[in-house]
Amino acid sequence: GWFDAVVVRKAVRVNGVDAIALTKLDVLTGLDTLRICTGYRRGSQVVDDVPALAEELDKVKPVYEDHPGWREPLGAYKRLEELPAAARSYVARLQELCGVPIELVSVGADRAVLAHQLQYEGAFGRLESQVRHRRRRLRPLRILRIEQQKIACRLRSGRRQR
Repeated sequence: GWFDAVVVRKAVRVNGVDAIALTKLDVLTGLDTLRICTGYRRGSQVVDDVPALAEELDKVKPVYEDHPGWREPLGAYKRLEELPAAARSYVARLQELCGVPIELVSVGADRAVLAHQLQYEGAFGRLESQVRHRRRRLRPLRILRIEQQKIACRLRSGRRQR
């Protein structure tokens, strides 16, 4: 299904994640609209946390926020600022919803593209400086890797989404 920010936010909280590596952003190219699950509806109530019990998951429906897609191929871009405005906006919204910086964004399948991933330079600084800083404190940097490919494959195969 679509990106579920509620589940990612919980994974960040439970695992003490410091940053997110967003992979395969390029596979979303060509989709007119991208959706992000921002909560769950249970009856008339909207909750912004994952239900505690598995059987409760059957009783909730996702609440989506729609974002415009983009048509430009992303493989040639090396910096986040160079991406199409819709892609930058999507990444910024994911970061806001997840509660931690998205430090790495891959935009292609080639090893060269993955080796030179885009680096987000926000209030949290560059990933390299964070890694050096955290090594001094002897605390490992925890990065959550999120693959966008599953979302795009399901949509292009025509599977129905909730």
